[in-house]
Amino acid sequence: MASDPESAALTLDIAGDESEQVHRAWSRARAMGVDASGVGHVESIDVGSRLAVRQSSMQHLVRSGQSVLDGLAQDLAHRHFALLLADCDGVVLHRMGGGEFEATADRVRLVEGAHWAESVRGTNAIGTALVEDAPVSVVGGAHFAEPNRALVCYASPIRDPGGQTVAVLDATGALPSADASISVAIRSAVTALEDRLRLELWPQRGPNSLRVLQQTLQRCAVPAFVVERPGTVRASNPSAVKLLGRAGPARLEALLGLTWLDLERLIQVGDLPLQAAARLAHTFPHQQLHVEPVLDLSGDVWAAVVFLEPQAVRRRVRPASATTPTLPASFARIGGSDPGLHAVLQHAAVVAETTLPILICSETGTGKELLALAVHGASGRAGEPMVSLNCGAVQPELMASELFGYAPGAFTGADPKGREGIVAAAAGGTLFLDELADMPKALQVLLLRFLESGSYQRVGESKLRHVNVRLICATCRDLDALVESGEFRRDLYFRIKGACLRLPPLRARDDLAALADELLGELAEAEMLEPRPRLSVQAQARLQSHDWPGNTRELKMVLHHALALAQGRPEIDADDIPLPRSSPPTAVGPSSEPGSMHDHKRAALAQALHDANGNVSAAARVLGVARSTIYRQLQRYGLLDGVDSP
Repeated sequence: MASDPESAALTLDIAGDESEQVHRAWSRARAMGVDASGVGHVESIDVGSRLAVRQSSMQHLVRSGQSVLDGLAQDLAHRHFALLLADCDGVVLHRMGGGEFEATADRVRLVEGAHWAESVRGTNAIGTALVEDAPVSVVGGAHFAEPNRALVCYASPIRDPGGQTVAVLDATGALPSADASISVAIRSAVTALEDRLRLELWPQRGPNSLRVLQQTLQRCAVPAFVVERPGTVRASNPSAVKLLGRAGPARLEALLGLTWLDLERLIQVGDLPLQAAARLAHTFPHQQLHVEPVLDLSGDVWAAVVFLEPQAVRRRVRPASATTPTLPASFARIGGSDPGLHAVLQHAAVVAETTLPILICSETGTGKELLALAVHGASGRAGEPMVSLNCGAVQPELMASELFGYAPGAFTGADPKGREGIVAAAAGGTLFLDELADMPKALQVLLLRFLESGSYQRVGESKLRHVNVRLICATCRDLDALVESGEFRRDLYFRIKGACLRLPPLRARDDLAALADELLGELAEAEMLEPRPRLSVQAQARLQSHDWPGNTRELKMVLHHALALAQGRPEIDADDIPLPRSSPPTAVGPSSEPGSMHDHKRAALAQALHDANGNVSAAARVLGVARSTIYRQLQRYGLLDGVDSP
């Protein structure tokens, strides 16, 4: 995103409320082996021809923004601050102004050619702004290196029209001179510099190209406007002004509810993401979007002309079939005939064809990863990889590097060549995050940023990378409760909760006997047993009397163990089932023989209602089924008396 002088900067103050952010930044410095005493920093200097090469690469920015830089440097000198311009590696290329601070700036090596990346000097405004990819204020003791703790620094990244960070602008002075207004001045200057870079691109399209395009828009009958990366509306025709209600520069998202990434997708693949299309249809039900890209000399899209045309033909909605639709082939591995399960699979098959993020909330052992694989296989990304990460199986301090990868030498023990993370490995395909509730809060912030922009940085690297993935998350924990308690970020929760799929637990399914028979056949085939053993009536009753807290995974292990105990006999008996014996539930109403599935389910339902003090919604959550399913079972088992109707 372009820098915004009105947005709040990240402030690191050792005595402030942001101590957690300071801790995170210092942890990065320690992981990279930075010496807090500052010893060795003087040797990390780019001098001579190497510095000249770096400075020449920045001349276009300095030249186009000279008046902005000179004016700001003069103002800062009166306030005894130095103005510094560093490249995207954190090397200081130009120093201006300073006033009485100049001598201190020389002493702490705030000089041209000095490296101020986090990997060299730890937490500081220049290096930390590059890592955080955001405006940063570092106050006094929040600096990692001791020689810098008497400083106050304000920095902001400078991005080119393509959204890539090309430099950092920084103001540094003595700690007693700290003034938050300087942070605003830095961000305002960065906005002005980015505007200069943007305007330089238009002449590449031809003399007066922007003016010609604006004149063309004025003659266009439909609402039309020019949008520049990363989503700033720069020019509009009268029809657009009338429809959108404003004439000056504005954000695309505020006007149409679309992001720049949505426009890029429309240009590249011809349609909008499902949620974006729904927002547009709600706001402008009688218009359709047409976009013409504006390319730079490298062939990259950096602007677009957007037309809101009358909606001529609406997309036809596929009629509902009178019969139950056939599931895609990728769902074949999920066995079972339970109606509740089948309803979930039908829902999953429908959303598989979209870009909607999916959240699978189900108990352990119900087959969450199998469902994720089925969705991936039924999607348009089936030919691309699906990459999984179990968030509960990775140490918290290593999760960022697992997810996003790391740069060469990013931390002690790191691969000297660096490594790509699973996000890069899933490019174009599906990213499956299992046990999402176990993700540390610091990583939740990074994941949210990635999901919002499609951009990320490897650990220890300032370069911004882009990747397109479809996200599927899964958890066996109650995310709603975690959000309420503050353990899980509310904004991330609503970002990942596109389609919520809940696989029913085994105790709530009607197909235990058939599922057990199917799994037993698979296990016997794997063990090469002929003929395949069968379950006796007593063995089936034993299976039906168990609550199955481990669900299908537990059932499969119990059956595997039973096969071994049967020692090749053609029939598996109750004694071969390695489960604790329990008394059959007491029959309260009509049923088949004692210990039957009917009795077991009736007792389980009655117990769930008793534990929930008669609250049907609470009982439904415990059993992992919909409230409507509870009411149907209450009627079926004669337990509806005394329960409020839905």
